[in-house]
Amino acid sequence: MFKAAKKITKNFQNLKDTWIVILFITVISILYGDSLFYGYITDDFGLITTNIPEILSKLYHGEQFRPLWYFSYYLTNYFFQSSIFDHLINLLLYCFAVVLAYKFALNYTSKLRSVIVILFWIILPWTVFPVVWISQRNDLIMYIFVLLSLNTFLKGNIFRAGFFALLSFLGKVTSMFFPIFFIYRGIKEKKIHLIVTNSLLFFCVFFLALFGFLNHVDPAYSQNINIFFKASKYLFHIIESSITQFIPMPFYINKYHFAIYAISLIFAFKALKLTSLKNIRDIIVLALLFALPTAICPQLRVVGMESFFILLIIVSSVKVANEKYLAVFITLFTLFNVLAVFEIKRNFNEESYTKKSSYSSVKSRYYLNDYYKNKQAVLLKIMRLAQKTF
Repeated sequence: MFKAAKKITKNFQNLKDTWIVILFITVISILYGDSLFYGYITDDFGLITTNIPEILSKLYHGEQFRPLWYFSYYLTNYFFQSSIFDHLINLLLYCFAVVLAYKFALNYTSKLRSVIVILFWIILPWTVFPVVWISQRNDLIMYIFVLLSLNTFLKGNIFRAGFFALLSFLGKVTSMFFPIFFIYRGIKEKKIHLIVTNSLLFFCVFFLALFGFLNHVDPAYSQNINIFFKASKYLFHIIESSITQFIPMPFYINKYHFAIYAISLIFAFKALKLTSLKNIRDIIVLALLFALPTAICPQLRVVGMESFFILLIIVSSVKVANEKYLAVFITLFTLFNVLAVFEIKRNFNEESYTKKSSYSSVKSRYYLNDYYKNKQAVLLKIMRLAQKTF
C-alpha cells in the first residue's frame, strides 16, 4: 500500500503543471459551470448599472472603500449588460486565483499535497458565494491580488508585493491586515525597509478602512449594548468563524448530511497524524490575519482566503498513518462538500427569486439552514442579560 502511495507521489512530481491546471479548471467547470446561466439576483442589479458619479459617491459615503470592485462592474457592463458575461468573469477570475494559489502552495509543500489543498479549496461550500454570486466578485479580486503579492514577495520583489497588497485592499477591505505579514517578515529577517514601507502601507489602508467604518450605523438591536460587550462579541465572532470552518454548521442539509461529515472526521483522526508546524509559521500568521475581519462580518462566505491558508497548514503538516482510512475520509469529505455545493448553488439561480417571497426571506436562503439567524438571536439575549446583571 505504501509503495503504491510513493508511486502516486512520484508520478505527480513528474506531472506537468499544465495538466494540473486543466484538472483544476475541469473540476471548477463541473461544479460551477452551470452558473453561467443563473442570471442576476438581489444586489447584482444595483451594481451592474452603477456609473462613475455613483461609484465616487459610494466610495465617499459607503462603509467600505473598494473601488476595484465597483469599477469591475462598470467595465464589464460598459457596452452591454449580460448576466452570462458577468458570471463568466467570475469563473475566469476564480480559475486565475486557483492557479496563483497552487503556485504559492508549492513553496511550502509537495506537488501532490498542493493539488489536494486546491481541490479541497474548490469544493468548500462557501466557495459558491464568490464564484456563483456576481455581487461577491470583490472576494475574487482580493484573492488574486493577495496571491500575486505573496508570490511576488517570495521572488524577492518587495515593492511590487506591497503594490499588489494595496490593490487587494482596494478590492475588499478584509485584506486590511495583510501588510502586517510583511512587517512580521521584516522583523524576522531584520529588514528595516520592509518594516517601514509596509508600516506606511498598513496605516494607509487602516485609515481608509476607518474612514468607511465611520459611515457604519449599528443595527437597532445592538445600539444599546456597551463597548465591553461589543468587544466581547467581536472576539466571539472571530473564534466562532474559525470553528465553523472545521464544523460547518451553516451548511448541513439534514441529519444524514451531518452524519457523513461526522464520520469523515472520525476517519481523518484515524488516518492522519500531526507533525511539526515549524516550517509553516508564515502560513499560520496569514491565517490569523485573515481571520480578524470576521469580527465584523462573522459569516463563512467571507473566509475564503483564510480557508485556503488553513487547508495549506493542515495538508502540509500531517503524515498518513493509515491509507485505507485516508481514502474513506477523502471520499466522505468530498461527498459532503459536493452535496452542499450543489444544494446551495440553487439559492443563487435566478429562478429561485421569481417565486413569490419577500426580499428578507430570499436573503435567508443564502445558507442551508437558520444557523446564523439563531446564533444572532441567542448571542443578543446573552449580551443583554449580561449587561443587566453586571
